[in-house]
Amino acid sequence: MSDFIQDAIDASNVRLKSSEKQGDVYRCELVSDHGKLVKHIPSPADGTEPALRQIILQCALEAQHIDDCDDITDWAKDLGKDLAAPGVLAEFQQAMDERHDFEFLLSYRVFEDLQMGLAISQAIGNARPR
Repeated sequence: MSDFIQDAIDASNVRLKSSEKQGDVYRCELVSDHGKLVKHIPSPADGTEPALRQIILQCALEAQHIDDCDDITDWAKDLGKDLAAPGVLAEFQQAMDERHDFEFLLSYRVFEDLQMGLAISQAIGNARPR
């Protein structure tokens, strides 16, 4: 099976433009010919900077979660958030915006291929005997 993450990076020409540490969080700017996405990623436990592959995988998983939820109620329930809590609606809107920006960053076709590769990889992982 091909490396669906690397295929997406290569097909969309995504690069990690900057990775500046701000406290215990890295500001990571992903740039492609199609767009830009800024992610704030907690410092990895090993103290290294986040890698492009890791960020792409994290974005794909977050997009998959958003797409699997019917609405904000499902999203909040999955994450154990109280809908009445201050900032939850803004957090949901930010997640939706990031999902859209991620799709735009890769391009629709590459985004769909990445998400399909992720789903296949998860299905294979779940089918293996433990």
